[in-house]
Amino acid sequence: MGFTAANNAGSAVALQSGQPDFLWFLNNDTLVDPDALSALVRAARQRPSVGAVASVLYDMGTDTVQAYGGGRVSLWNGRAQLVQAPIPDEQLDFLAGTSLLVRVLAIQQVGLLDEQFFMYWEDTDYSFRLRAAGWALTVAPDSRVWHLGAVSTGANTVKRKSETFERVFSQSTVRFYRRHAPLPIVPLTRGLGWYFIKRLLKREWPQVRAIVQGTVGAFRPDRPRAST
Repeated sequence: MGFTAANNAGSAVALQSGQPDFLWFLNNDTLVDPDALSALVRAARQRPSVGAVASVLYDMGTDTVQAYGGGRVSLWNGRAQLVQAPIPDEQLDFLAGTSLLVRVLAIQQVGLLDEQFFMYWEDTDYSFRLRAAGWALTVAPDSRVWHLGAVSTGANTVKRKSETFERVFSQSTVRFYRRHAPLPIVPLTRGLGWYFIKRLLKREWPQVRAIVQGTVGAFRPDRPRAST
């Protein structure tokens, strides 16, 4: 089904079986501090304008911050990066979906995750949709979650990614910038295009092929956006 559709399936059951105030999206390659969820809920209840709250993520088994809740993304140079230290909420472009508490009132307004994103970029897209609907984003500094990362797409390292990762990530990248960038060709050329050239120069042919497949797949007819 993909990461996004699977999360939506669970969300639909939760919304139909009760009247929750929040839904907690949590990756299955995580370990959580006992107070992680309580800290998220406290942060959300302090500010009714907050639509979603993220945890601080740590590399598995260490105290190294993997992401301080989310990150920044440029709609012009095609680059996105996680932040490792606190920044003002207004400067956070997206929250990481690894551990994300979302207010049900916000879900009722903007819908669930978009299943056009099989995996990757779905949390960034969702953050943009929440902000566009007037909801604030924030991080709960005392919500601690340890994350392994990249488990779903096989063996990945900093220098070399699996073919599955390259294909799925490229497809989601194209979909995101086509939807949100003022001129999608600019960030796609400067970001994904340069990434593709580097793979060519390194003669990583399986990865090159996967990037092409993902890019082409992004232009196929979209499935309907999920909603409550």
